[in-house]
Parts: sequence; C-alpha cells; structure tokens
Amino acid sequence: MKYAYIFGLMSLVFLSVACNKPSNGEVFANEFFAAKLEYPVDIIPCGDLTFEEEHTTLRFTWEELNDQVDYYNVFLTNNSTFETAIFLTMTNSLEIEVSANSSYSWYVSTFFDNNPLHKISPVSNFMIESSSYSVHPPNAAMPNTPRRGEHIASNMVNLSWICTDRDEDIVNYEVILDTKFPPTETIGLTQDNELTYTVDPDTIYYWMINTEDSQGNITSSEVFQFRTNEVSLN
Repeated sequence: MKYAYIFGLMSLVFLSVACNKPSNGEVFANEFFAAKLEYPVDIIPCGDLTFEEEHTTLRFTWEELNDQVDYYNVFLTNNSTFETAIFLTMTNSLEIEVSANSSYSWYVSTFFDNNPLHKISPVSNFMIESSSYSVHPPNAAMPNTPRRGEHIASNMVNLSWICTDRDEDIVNYEVILDTKFPPTETIGLTQDNELTYTVDPDTIYYWMINTEDSQGNITSSEVFQFRTNEVSLN
C-alpha cells in the first residue's frame, strides 16, 4: 500500500507538469515584447524629405515582432499643440503626414492574438526641419529628475532635464509646472538645465520645458508627470 501511494503521488506530479507544458505553437507571456522603434528619431534633415505646403509624409517603422501580433496602435503627439493622433495598423510600418518645423513624440502599443495584455514601447522624439529653414531649432527637452511618474518625498522638487541643439545656441528654458493638464503656469526662466521649486504634498504635478535658441525658435517638450507623497519630509 505504501508503494502504491508513492507511485500514485508521483503520477499526479508528472501529470501536473505535463498539463502545464505549452502545446506546439503556444507562446509564453514573456515572449510578448514591446516594439522597438526604428524611424523617425532625432532631427530629420530637410534634404531627406519632399515638402508640400510645409507638410511631408514620413514612414514610421518599428521592429517586426512574432506572428502572434494582432495589430498595432501608433500614438503621435505634436509637442507644440499637445494634439495626439492614434493610428491602427496590422503591419510594422505606417505612413503619416507631419508638419515642418515641428517637434513630435510617438510610441507604439502592440496587441497580441488571444491575449488581453498589450505592450507599450518607449517614447521617441523627433524634429522635422523645413526646406526653407536656415537654422536648426532646439531638440525637445527630456526629463532627468524627477523620473516619469516618480513619487517625491519632499516639499522641494529639483526639476532637471537634458536638451541638445545642433547649433548650440540655446539661450533659455521656460519651465512650466501645474496641477492641471496641460500645464500653463510658468514658474521660471533659466539658462541652466535645472530648477528647484516648492510643491504641495499629495498632489499630481504636470511639467514641461519650452526651449528657445538665439534665433527665437522655441521647441516644446512633451508633458511629464510626478506625484508628491501624502506627508512631505524636509
């Protein structure tokens, strides 16, 4: 009886393992990856584009994933107007019309067959030059601190960012911080890449940077977000 009991227990364990083994063609959840964006990124030179009334068409591309992909949603935001357009496609590329002298951010959300989960790619930023543009606008600023969605355990926040300009002629940054979206309240103008500001506890803040160069070109970043903890600590 003792040997029969042990044999029966081993059979149940083996059966359990066998039942959990994926069948042919089944994909584990960790095989579902976010799309890797390929183009466009950074500054798109005007010589590479054909313009019609200050508009041009770009082919957005990202790395092709496995055959379990159902469809993609492409999110494209104009960083100056805060307008976001959403496009659906079954393939890993899509042609979209964009405006010259404009800064954009975009990302791809991937949906899979028979799977409720979807994967979101990192955000990529790019700038469109115009054929009539003789100078280069600044690139859109990217956050350094606080990180996107970070919780701040202090009544003082150090806003810092990274920004580049091909002409290296940035003259100042306008820092905009607000509890409303999109943010509209300017809290400072600075030539540095950081600004410290007093914040309230248990509050969601939205912030962005307008970067101006010596030619008067202004590039707006996307909107970033952080939250302060319920109890502020000094």
